[in-house]
Amino acid sequence: TFSDSEAVTLLDGERFETSLPNQADRVGNLTVGYEDEKWNLRLTMTHKSENLEEIDGELLRMEDSHQQLDFSSKYYINQNMNLYFNAINITDEP
Repeated sequence: TFSDSEAVTLLDGERFETSLPNQADRVGNLTVGYEDEKWNLRLTMTHKSENLEEIDGELLRMEDSHQQLDFSSKYYINQNMNLYFNAINITDEP
């Protein structure tokens, strides 16, 4: 997904144009999965580009781009019971 945002704020009386806080201009997800009568498996990669985190006084704080890998699985024991496992941020990205 591609997006664009604009915001205007005043810093020490000066007009400053920037993007909206926490609005990345590129966000994407890719999921690969497998499913049958017993298993449901998913591996998902998420990407978010660098973005403005906040304006703190005279300082602009930027958040680095971020990629994250997640895994989820479900095992169907019977019609009334499932076993779940989720691993979030496998690559331990900040």
